[in-house]
Amino acid sequence: MPENMDQKDSILDFDVSDIPGLVLDLRAEEFSNPHGDEGSLEGAWIDSSGRNNHLEEVDGPGPFRVENALNGYPVVRFGGGSVLSMANKLIDYDESYTVFAVARYCGKKRGRVISSKENNWLFGFHDGNIESFFAGTWLSKGRESAGEDWQLQSIVVDLDSDSYIALNNGNNVCEGKIGAGKKRTSIGRLSIGGW
Repeated sequence: MPENMDQKDSILDFDVSDIPGLVLDLRAEEFSNPHGDEGSLEGAWIDSSGRNNHLEEVDGPGPFRVENALNGYPVVRFGGGSVLSMANKLIDYDESYTVFAVARYCGKKRGRVISSKENNWLFGFHDGNIESFFAGTWLSKGRESAGEDWQLQSIVVDLDSDSYIALNNGNNVCEGKIGAGKKRTSIGRLSIGGW
């Protein structure tokens, strides 16, 4: 791990092939041709993991890339009605997973940002709150956030040990038993956007 995380080159310079089990890596620089001449999305948000889990389904006007927005890196900005989704399942009901996301609320609409297209599952943001996690039941309703600060949120769901832990900016948000049964849901088809 680099000593100085404020330097642009130290933050994201690593080979994702070194991460065992990685099934999705979304980088803003891989967001293809954000808007065509007619303002519609062309292409997709390309998955850099090599697993072809691209976000290709577009609901709404489509997001756009903003250059040099976070420590010299581009970001993808979603409007209140823009959602990108996967065509296929990312994580099934019986699979453990870990999610890391760097995101924030920006603007007046403050709903879900990272969620499932097909299951009642959300992570990180919900109804004006950060630190939210819903997987068929509320594991964390989060806390209100009126600001627009960037959040590094993560969740680890380990079905072998029947446990989960959620973190925000390195601080423990919640942890406990994930529980099997009808109430627990998983990611399924991932959706990203503001709705």
